[in-house]
Amino acid sequence: MNLSEALAGRRSIRSFKLEPVPENIIKEVLHAGILAPAPSNRQQWEAVVIQDRKIIERLYKDAGSQEQILHCQCLFVMIVDMEFNKENFSNVQATAAAVQNMQLKAVDIGYGSCCMAGIGDVQKIKNILEIPDPWLPVCFMMLGKPTEAPSAPARKELGEIYHFNKYSSKSERMQSSVFPKDWTLNQLRLHQKFVSRAYKMGVDYEFYDQEEIENIKDIVKENLVGKKKVLTLLGYDGTIIKNLDPMFKDYDVIDCELSQEAVDFVKSKTKNLKFTLFSDKIENVKDNSMDLIIIAFALEKIPTIDFMLKEAKRVLSKNGKILVFFKNKNSFYGAMYKGITGPLGVKHLEGFYIRSGPFSPISASMLKKDIEKLNLKILSQGGFFLVPAEVKIYNEKFAGYSKRHGKKLSVLKYGMKPVLGFSNMLFNITKSYNKPFMAVTKYFILEK
Repeated sequence: MNLSEALAGRRSIRSFKLEPVPENIIKEVLHAGILAPAPSNRQQWEAVVIQDRKIIERLYKDAGSQEQILHCQCLFVMIVDMEFNKENFSNVQATAAAVQNMQLKAVDIGYGSCCMAGIGDVQKIKNILEIPDPWLPVCFMMLGKPTEAPSAPARKELGEIYHFNKYSSKSERMQSSVFPKDWTLNQLRLHQKFVSRAYKMGVDYEFYDQEEIENIKDIVKENLVGKKKVLTLLGYDGTIIKNLDPMFKDYDVIDCELSQEAVDFVKSKTKNLKFTLFSDKIENVKDNSMDLIIIAFALEKIPTIDFMLKEAKRVLSKNGKILVFFKNKNSFYGAMYKGITGPLGVKHLEGFYIRSGPFSPISASMLKKDIEKLNLKILSQGGFFLVPAEVKIYNEKFAGYSKRHGKKLSVLKYGMKPVLGFSNMLFNITKSYNKPFMAVTKYFILEK
């Protein structure tokens, strides 16, 4: 295999055969790393190679390392000497170059690998592996015989990334803010194309509790009666739509997404949908043609709500209905969101939020104003849950988050654990609540 073939053929592999990696293969891969460039030729990186299953399990259970390390038979923990690293991160640069060489060598000899930046609580990793100061773990690399052959993820075009002699803005910068108002629709498309990428297809990365989904299904089922043509807007990863899909068997249903990547996500989970895209309008859908339009937790993700509602109105038939489900800003959910983005300081996509993109709960009163401006009428409204059903999921996610970040967690973030525990108990007590006032999830049923 030549270099060009190795470069084009390298993939991030996360599923491996259950067989040990021979020592000669490990040494061959490490030797490729040694050949990488290093500032001042100091070569101040080393690798702790782990094949002991018990140690790998400890890294996952005790240090909060990602679950995917349990799927590999050989794990490289790459460490750097931090004393000669403060200026220009020279040792980290050397390690990155070494790992690239190691991954290319793995491809060359028929093995798969995956470099991981999110490794867990660094101090706990040091304790488990008995790594002394000034050495610091900076990344993992999994190695093994692959059992998957993922397709290449989307990459930027050459013209988007190079500048001749001086910087010239050529493409829209990808955002990282959690607030949709900071984004454009095109930036959302870039996020779906490059970040919510193909290897996640079929995996739900948005968080909706099944009890909440069942409530939504009941409302949709009731409003499907007598309808023929249905449009769903911005399902994003298909978490909600896949649960509605069995209802659509006898209906003409179109799902409209921002990007082809989002279409592919939803298509992988459903059987009864046709698809179209949203450019500056809903493409290939005629005016006054849809009997029912379903917008489930989509307005929270886009920068301009009234623009999307205007398009929904355009394609809505004379006697049609629009179902809008949204997370209520003036609720327990809104208070939690304000706490996370305020005192806790989470203002950029990170952790398990990174793939789902920006999201902000909606003020019901502000949404009503947008609806009135468009001369739409609210036929009825409702709501459910005083406490977010997601607290059950957040409890599980926070347990892993606290393991990964350990001592780096602030007092405020440590305080999340009892808050989530109390919230979970409160949810179980109040989950039968189904009034609009202060409801976490609200819905409006609209008509022209």
